[in-house]
Amino acid sequence: MSTTKKELSIRRFEQSNCSSVSSMTPALQSPNDSSSLEEEYSQAARKLDHGASFSDAASTILAKPSYRFKTESSLPWGHRPHPVMGISCLCYLLVVPYLLPCHPAAGFMFILTTLCSYCSDHLYTGVNSLAHMFDKLVAPTTFCFALRAIYTTGGLTWAITSNVAVICHVLAMSAAKQNNYEGFVLWHTLWHVVGVALMVACCIVNDTMTECIVPGKQEDMGLWYGM
Repeated sequence: MSTTKKELSIRRFEQSNCSSVSSMTPALQSPNDSSSLEEEYSQAARKLDHGASFSDAASTILAKPSYRFKTESSLPWGHRPHPVMGISCLCYLLVVPYLLPCHPAAGFMFILTTLCSYCSDHLYTGVNSLAHMFDKLVAPTTFCFALRAIYTTGGLTWAITSNVAVICHVLAMSAAKQNNYEGFVLWHTLWHVVGVALMVACCIVNDTMTECIVPGKQEDMGLWYGM
């Protein structure tokens, strides 16, 4: 009888130990759980990569002026010219007639930008060329002329809208860093088209085609030849 009681007590002790150990041991994950975790990790990594690419693109534009003197192409896919982006380079010419009456210097810079942009973004896209250096030097200069023309023509509200085009440019560079060819074509095309569309709209609303052809009007506005 005493032996039976001892055996029962030993069995109860072993069962209690086993239950406590099993409660402390984590359950094994099923293959579905592990795959879902891997998918979550990959999505988080993609988000981090996208954020890093966007910040890298913005810092390249704002804090790395030395890259503007490089003739190497930064596009990872090589020479893949896209006709839509090539045509969008020619859109810069649309704003020239609206700028020449009041801002001839800005109009001339847009003519020069059209040539540089077409060579860099279409003819020599993805390959090393001096066109990339000239494009990266002329583009910010033209942007400054354009920003001044918009501000003096339409005021601060119109000038602020230029940020939309800048955001498109940053997103295009971010897509290039992610090796996203379609995204690059989309955002770089919008960088060309959106900026021109905003400038043309500003000039039409403020009637720059007739505002500066009135005798003496140029000197009153202080805008003749961009001065």
